[in-house]
Amino acid sequence: MSDTVACESLATEVLTDLAQMHLRSVASPLPQHPAAFGWQVTAGGVAALAARLMDALIQTNPTKAEEIADWYGRLVDYGAAAAGVYSWVERRVAQPAGADIDEWVAAARDLAVQAKAATAAHHTPAA
Repeated sequence: MSDTVACESLATEVLTDLAQMHLRSVASPLPQHPAAFGWQVTAGGVAALAARLMDALIQTNPTKAEEIADWYGRLVDYGAAAAGVYSWVERRVAQPAGADIDEWVAAARDLAVQAKAATAAHHTPAA
C-alpha cells in the first residue's frame, strides 16, 4: 500500500508540474517575437497533453504512472538530449513510421538555424 501512495505522490507531483508549466505558457504577457510565441504555445500544448495523459494514467494504472514519473524526472535531470530518448524515438516512433530519424534531426537543426537567424534579425536595430 505504501508503494501505491509513493507512486501516486511522485506521479501527482509530475502532474502538478506539467499543469503549472501549461498555465505559465498561456499567461499574459505573451512573447511578441513570432518564433518565441510559437515555441511557447507549442510547449504549453505539449505540457497540457502530458498532464491529461498523466492524470488518466494515475487513474487507471498508478504503477505505470510511477514509472513514467520516474523517467520524466531523469529526463529533466539529464536533459532532453539524453541518448536514451533518441534511441526510444528511433525505435518506437521513426522506424514504425518508416522514417529516417537522421532526416528528422537534420530538419530540426535546419529549423533551429533559421530560428536563430530570424531572432538575430528581429533584434538587430535598423540602420
